[in-house]
Amino acid sequence: MAFRIEKTEDFIEVHLWGNGNEWEVMDILRKLHEMAPHKEISDLWQISAEYVVPLEAFLSIVNEITRFLSNDMIANKSAIVVANHFQMAQARLYLEEAKRLPFETAVFMTREEAIRWLKT
Repeated sequence: MAFRIEKTEDFIEVHLWGNGNEWEVMDILRKLHEMAPHKEISDLWQISAEYVVPLEAFLSIVNEITRFLSNDMIANKSAIVVANHFQMAQARLYLEEAKRLPFETAVFMTREEAIRWLKT
């Protein structure tokens, strides 16, 4: 898996491509935590068409996010932008696990839709 993290004025954007696993995603989550320890900035995950995370990884990913949460966290949003309908279905399964997180997470087919939602 390859990734790139960019911090803008409004959010942190993560670009993912290649094949992934939960350990690589958890490494990215650690980097995001270092950049915004109180989740004071929303994040946008842009996923390329070939990127796939195994379904069994979703619980581990949510558990890792929970590990980083602090009592003084600022509840911002996480947007996931997928490239196809298969990824949309996968992301909806992830959202079921993510319901227990204290911030909103949503999935979109376009970056523009995701940015609009992050700014509301």
